[in-house]
Amino acid sequence: MKSELGGSVEELFKSFNKKPIASASLAQVHLAVTKRGEKVAVKIQRPGIEEKISQDIQIIYYIVDLAQKYNNVWEEFKLTEIVDEFERSILKELNFELEVKNIMRFNEMYFTDKNIIMPKYFPTLSSKRIITMSYIDGVPFSKLIDSDKDYGFNKKELAQVGAKAYFKQVLVFGLFHADLHPGNLIAVKGNK
Repeated sequence: MKSELGGSVEELFKSFNKKPIASASLAQVHLAVTKRGEKVAVKIQRPGIEEKISQDIQIIYYIVDLAQKYNNVWEEFKLTEIVDEFERSILKELNFELEVKNIMRFNEMYFTDKNIIMPKYFPTLSSKRIITMSYIDGVPFSKLIDSDKDYGFNKKELAQVGAKAYFKQVLVFGLFHADLHPGNLIAVKGNK
């Protein structure tokens, strides 16, 4: 944290939960409270993930070379080009500054929409490998979908809000959210 943000956890946050509330292959998310008392989600890239990914990509290139060397049928699939594209994509995901640009863009897109709540971004608590944003408390869509329980939400209304937001994003703003799945969408009080 100190090398990324210039201060220790204790210096930067009032409190910081060391146990992650969510995790994925590239990062994990911790709940924290800023010095001003704002509840935030801190997404931290896993240590050494860049080197691991680089090694994995080199292994994939090696396997592709072997496959094409011993069976020329594979050449028509342009496997090297596929690995090149995968490498470009995964390296973009490692740069959280690009994710921040998208957070800012989404905030602008839905600024006037009362049914869409976007997290606030904290630039002084963020870097290329750390993103701090306001914590949005609610029920993940994945939980709503997998349950007969409605958790106090009108599922039909939520579906309409989500569909309108999605079509606005794609058709009006020309932006495609590549990680739009039920675990990344949260239902908030008031069917937002």
